[in-house]
Amino acid sequence: NYSTGRCKLKSEGGVMKRTQEELVAAVKGHNARTHPITMRQLRLKLLEQGLLTSVEGSMASADTAVKIEWDYSSTIERLNPLVDSIGSVLGLTSEAIDDLFIAARGL
Repeated sequence: NYSTGRCKLKSEGGVMKRTQEELVAAVKGHNARTHPITMRQLRLKLLEQGLLTSVEGSMASADTAVKIEWDYSSTIERLNPLVDSIGSVLGLTSEAIDDLFIAARGL
């Protein structure tokens, strides 16, 4: 068995195998990290989860460049460092942030 981050690969006769659940998780994580969402989608999802007030509070003390990005960007990518900063303030894991992006995409 070999570890590849979130999934473990199983060697069967020299061929690496993943379970269906592992493949689904890998694709979801990949999609969350590579497809941007709108700031509207992000804000609505944060509001729905009761997190928007905390994020907006942290933006009040952020530097000007971060405030401009938060206030004026039309889209945001999961791999944007701002996203990890927000997640850190909220105490979210990387997987929870991925799930938030996946769920926000449906709004």
